[in-house]
Amino acid sequence: MKEFFKNTGKATVYFLVYILAQAVAFFVGSVVCGTVVAYQAGVQGKTLAPAEAMQSATELLTQNLGLALIANAVIAISIYVIFFAIRKKNFFNETSIKKISAKTAILAVTTVIGTYCCMNYSLNFIPEDSSLAQNFIESSSRLSGMPFWQSLLATSIIVPILEEVVFRGLMFSRLNRSMPTWLAIIITSAVFGLVHGQALWAVWAGLLGVIINIVRVKTGSLIPCIIIHVINNTTSSIISELNLDTEISLGANIAVVVIGAVFLVTSLYLIGKDRSDNEADVEVSTITA
Repeated sequence: MKEFFKNTGKATVYFLVYILAQAVAFFVGSVVCGTVVAYQAGVQGKTLAPAEAMQSATELLTQNLGLALIANAVIAISIYVIFFAIRKKNFFNETSIKKISAKTAILAVTTVIGTYCCMNYSLNFIPEDSSLAQNFIESSSRLSGMPFWQSLLATSIIVPILEEVVFRGLMFSRLNRSMPTWLAIIITSAVFGLVHGQALWAVWAGLLGVIINIVRVKTGSLIPCIIIHVINNTTSSIISELNLDTEISLGANIAVVVIGAVFLVTSLYLIGKDRSDNEADVEVSTITA
């Protein structure tokens, strides 16, 4: 019981650091944007009402959301690295960032291909006029409002790395030491989904979290998890930037989802098969236990 509270406590603290870093980054971003708006208004000889100034600052922050996300990642990672350095522990070992075979890397790519086809095209089955779909579109539009370079750097590369470090590298590893693996997967995936906010986003992210957690268990490394997350988000960013229409006929859509599911299941079955027992940084219980 002592180990349970110790490890769940650590997992909770790691998560709170992530949330705190996010709050600090957005607070600083809001202050900077407010200062810029006030300066620009002063140069133009305008006097803005508090509500108008706040709205302008919010719009400026939204347009540069990527910078706030990058700041969040820098703050959080810095805290983790300093924390482990003080405790004289290796950050890479603590987060299971270790090399993988070429076969595992390739299977990570096929996993994300299957995941993307299966999950993203399943969204086409949701009626466009439903409130769920509309809320999902509105949430997505906030992310697409930033410059493409910010989207590519922040949401496609830096944020996925941070989220993998937090959820699969730190939280899962600690929870897995004090509870069955399947339960650790469910908890970390549920929390991962909830931090994405909107209902459909939460479900989508939660399912993605389950898939990535399975990869984490089977490979014993965070690297394939990062590969999957980065490729998934990069693909979404590029499609959004190019305004590519993913709407296809019902039959073709079903075929893509089925083929994606086959790719996904096959990849998850094969990935980690070449991993030897001594490559694991922690002992994991079976997923079905």
